[in-house]
Amino acid sequence: MALSIQPLGDALGAEVTGFDLKRDLNAATVEEINRAWAKHVVLCFRDQDLSPGEFVRLARLFGEPVKQVVKQKEYSLPDFPEVGIVSSEQRDPITGERIYRGGSWHTDHSHIPIPPRGTMLYALQLPPVGGDTRFTNQRAAYRALSDEMQATIADLRAVHVYLSKYSPRKMPARTKEEETLSPGTSQPLVRHHPPTGEKAIYLNPIRTETIEGMPEAEAQELLNTLLEHSTQLPFQYAHKWRLGDVVIWDNRCALHSATFDYDFSTERRMHRMMIEGEQPY
Repeated sequence: MALSIQPLGDALGAEVTGFDLKRDLNAATVEEINRAWAKHVVLCFRDQDLSPGEFVRLARLFGEPVKQVVKQKEYSLPDFPEVGIVSSEQRDPITGERIYRGGSWHTDHSHIPIPPRGTMLYALQLPPVGGDTRFTNQRAAYRALSDEMQATIADLRAVHVYLSKYSPRKMPARTKEEETLSPGTSQPLVRHHPPTGEKAIYLNPIRTETIEGMPEAEAQELLNTLLEHSTQLPFQYAHKWRLGDVVIWDNRCALHSATFDYDFSTERRMHRMMIEGEQPY
């Protein structure tokens, strides 16, 4: 059966079929899948039945998996530290509060100097209704900016921290050791996407504190303008999960957000992996 890549949304997203993950994939197939990822930003592999080891093997088609930065012990599989657990039943081990992970627009781990290039989720248990994940195409959003706005933000750098004081949601409380692993950094507001050579708007409402060299109120106004622009419906794709879905997205040029419009009496449980990235520029 030949490899097939079919678009899922107008702005981004594609479904990949026609290959068996449990068999060795030749270099040409791996290259074609990575080209599709670069083009479509979000890829979906349906009807998977993967052990943790097979999930890690799939991730390695796109790069080297990295361990979780926060709550490594609590949120990861004991024998596979690179495989994280995302569950609607999770609570903060320090505060005891329920954790609503991913419930606002963001890109993963932008507060560390080298953020993961990609993130993968594998759907293991789902509520009967709701729980979609929304994505935006930040390359398309950048292309749609006016020439004047592109020039305004061309060389700006934003300060990213673990939890911005402007964040719309809480994050898990960190231990002192975890604080030393993610002290914060600055990132370009316009990020280059190496596979395509395109540019993308790179911001993160839960992490971005301000813009270097700009008054804070002015910085927030600009960041909010860019977020409102980036999350317009023409730049979005909403993924409706099925059991066995594996979805990977490109953190270098996408925002994503979970939705919590489902009955929490039914657990929503997934495995997650992140792919090693490169220094943003």
